[in-house]
Amino acid sequence: MEVYDEVIQVEKKGNDQFLISLRSGQRIQVSEEILVRFQLLKGHELTAEEWEDIQNNNRQSYMYQRALYYLNTQLRTQKEMTDYLLKQEFPQEDIQAVMQRLQDLNLINDRFYAESFVRTYMRAGEKGPLVLRQKLKQKGVSDYDINHGLLEYSSEQELMNAYHQAEKLQQKHRNKTAVEQKRKVQQGLLTKGFQTEVIQQVMSELSFERDCEQEQALLEKQVAKLWHRYCKKEPYQRKQSVIASLMRKGFSYEMIQEEIALVEENND
Repeated sequence: MEVYDEVIQVEKKGNDQFLISLRSGQRIQVSEEILVRFQLLKGHELTAEEWEDIQNNNRQSYMYQRALYYLNTQLRTQKEMTDYLLKQEFPQEDIQAVMQRLQDLNLINDRFYAESFVRTYMRAGEKGPLVLRQKLKQKGVSDYDINHGLLEYSSEQELMNAYHQAEKLQQKHRNKTAVEQKRKVQQGLLTKGFQTEVIQQVMSELSFERDCEQEQALLEKQVAKLWHRYCKKEPYQRKQSVIASLMRKGFSYEMIQEEIALVEENND
């Protein structure tokens, strides 16, 4: 085979890097892996095909090291890694080769990623499986791998997490009416991704008892606030706006009417 070029010098450049100089004046920095694989020692003769192969493998080796760097802090999905390599403007064919190598070494594994992702969030206790499904979908994980990963989230753990979150939400909205407090807790659990049947069970076990004195004090405060907010409306419209707003907050119609009557009496 026709000789294309010859290695005339090999210089070590830091950890795992070597600078290869060719007789033609071309130079290339390669990893130890490439050096050994292609036997790039002084005096080694290269064909044109070998030189092209070295350049392709060297480029992929560099990409592989970049991929390992990206994996250094956390696991990545196949989509996340592909997007990362695309942003580095590497050739598509090289990306495919590097992705295959990462998958062969089990460094990129969407099923394992989904399992780990679900376990982490399940232990944190703040999110239900429906939100986790959505998050994994956004990361490009297939439905098959998502379903496999969600098997890690037991129904017992979901119920425990949902109940804990419900108690926190109930405490957060403790100054609201019992009706609104219940609505906020239920809405909060839905937003956090817990399943409907789990939410129903949790809600049935929680107590949302009315504290008449607390609700009366809260009503007086809300009426004063809303009466001022709608002060520019006509009297009838003003009253209806205040009533509608307060009923949405869970106050009873009778209590609202009584409090508004007192406000109107005091403002005559």
